[in-house]
Amino acid sequence: PITGEEFQAWHDSFGKATIIEFTSDVNQFNEQEAVEFMFDGADGCINADVAATKHAGGTNNSEANIVITVAPGTKLVAYSLITGADAAEWGRTPSEWKVFATNVDPATATEDDWTEIDYVFEGNTANENSTPYGYTVDEDKQGEYTYYKFQFLFGIGTTLSQFQLNEMYLYIPA
Repeated sequence: PITGEEFQAWHDSFGKATIIEFTSDVNQFNEQEAVEFMFDGADGCINADVAATKHAGGTNNSEANIVITVAPGTKLVAYSLITGADAAEWGRTPSEWKVFATNVDPATATEDDWTEIDYVFEGNTANENSTPYGYTVDEDKQGEYTYYKFQFLFGIGTTLSQFQLNEMYLYIPA
C-alpha cells in the first residue's frame, strides 16, 4: 500500500469519485459512528481529528460490508482507507478485504452480478490511529460501474467481530 510521506501526493494525484449513497451491515456503536461519516472528507487524509471515530461497530463475526453508489459509469482506479482514531487502543482495523463492482442494483443483484476487482489478502495495515493506506486497482480490472462493494473479511490477527475506519476515499482518473 501507499502510506507514510508518499500518501498525500498520491492522494492528490487522482480525481475523487462522486458518491451518491452508501449502506453497511455493520451494527454501529452509536450515532456518531455511522457509515456516512467515513465519506465526508472532513478529516482529510493525514491530519485526521484523533478525537473522531467515523464508522465502528459490531459485525456478524465474519465480515463487514459497505456498498457504495457512485455516479453511473465511474471508473475506480484506486481507493484509500484511513484507520480509526482509536485503532491503537481497540484494534478494529481490517487487514483482508475484497472489492466488487456491478451495474445491477444491489437490492436485486445476485452473487454472479458482482465482479471482483481487487483482493487484498494482507493489507499491511496496522492498528495505528488515523493512518492512511492507499491501494490501486489493476488496470485490467478497472471498468465503468455504478456500485462498489467493499467486503472486509478479517482484522489484524483476529476475526472482524468489530470493525472501524475513520475515512475512506474512492479515486477516479485525474
